Amino acid sequence: SGFELSLQKRINSFFSYDLGYSHIHVEASGDNDVSVVVSRKNQQPNGYRFGVHYKNRNFKANLLGTLNSGLDRRCYTASSYTLIDFNTSYSFDKQTTIYFKINNLLNQEYQEYPGDVSLSKYFPGSGRFFQVGVTYSF
Repeated sequence: SGFELSLQKRINSFFSYDLGYSHIHVEASGDNDVSVVVSRKNQQPNGYRFGVHYKNRNFKANLLGTLNSGLDRRCYTASSYTLIDFNTSYSFDKQTTIYFKINNLLNQEYQEYPGDVSLSKYFPGSGRFFQVGVTYSF
């Protein structure tokens, strides 16, 4: 079970923002170690999101953030983590756009999927990532 709340607001013709929160709760039943099984299924008990957006004609820029909290330390290396992403683009015409983006701007160590922390068996999330490119539509 869970719920999600979101708010989007345009400040003026250039700036807008959005805020969001989601809560997810998973319950399991069985004879195995139910608490660990449930913790592994609760991958994002509390998710907070924000976005700040700028658009001026052909130029766009976005700053995006995600905070996940309430993670079980038996399955995750930390009980919470924050990711900040940035992207920008410029369109020369309807067909050609250049872009630049940085994911995980602060190079936060995190774990998106559950594992077994006591045995050091887990899959870490991606580190800081840069991308520059051009898109062309035919």
